Amino acid sequence: MVFDFNWSWNLPEIILQIISYVLIISLLLIIYKKQSEKPHIGKAVLAAMVGIFSFSFNFQFQGYSVSLAILPLGVGVLYFFIKRRNEERWRVYRRYAWLGFLANYVFLLTGLLTPLVFNLMYDKSDPATYLAQTDDAAVHLTHESADQRNLHNERLETELENAQVKEFDSMRWHRQIEDQEEKERFPYILSGFESKSGSDLNAVTFVEKDGKGLLIQTAEDQLYVRTEQSVLKEGE
Repeated sequence: MVFDFNWSWNLPEIILQIISYVLIISLLLIIYKKQSEKPHIGKAVLAAMVGIFSFSFNFQFQGYSVSLAILPLGVGVLYFFIKRRNEERWRVYRRYAWLGFLANYVFLLTGLLTPLVFNLMYDKSDPATYLAQTDDAAVHLTHESADQRNLHNERLETELENAQVKEFDSMRWHRQIEDQEEKERFPYILSGFESKSGSDLNAVTFVEKDGKGLLIQTAEDQLYVRTEQSVLKEGE
């Protein structure tokens, strides 16, 4: 089990995490109610929390960090300290320890389901997913080969509704620039926009020189879209 203290406002992930915690707590209460000899509820919870600790294999799944528990280290620690002193106490607490270890697989399942639920809630092929709030957006010049321009905010919002996703060859673009066949293709960058609420998508968006192309980049993906009209206007 890996604890990640970096908070993110990823709504699908939060929903699934809440479901997983509710499931684990429900199982703990079921075990507690069925036991004839009941431990202190606080100690039962503590045993489950210790049981979570494990030797795990961590990997990335569609941009999400996922952990596969292999060895129940927490269960082993509780077994060593409790059973060697009092075998009867171990019989009382072992279910909670193993429930803690089982929780790792509940978290694994929610981690594997998160990308699926995310894709059901948010369309990554829609530029409006990344550029949902553009009222305060602005454009900045990043290469001297282009002239200073301002962003036409109202037109950007309108054009995004009918923008066409296009295939592109980034390697060919780079070769053209290196061979000086073409100056910087995307000399502008957008700022001040927000993605759809709850998506937690952080994108860098470049604007093509003619103002009709947008290259949206995230840590995992690139999306190139074309608009009918330029989203740029003459700079003041």
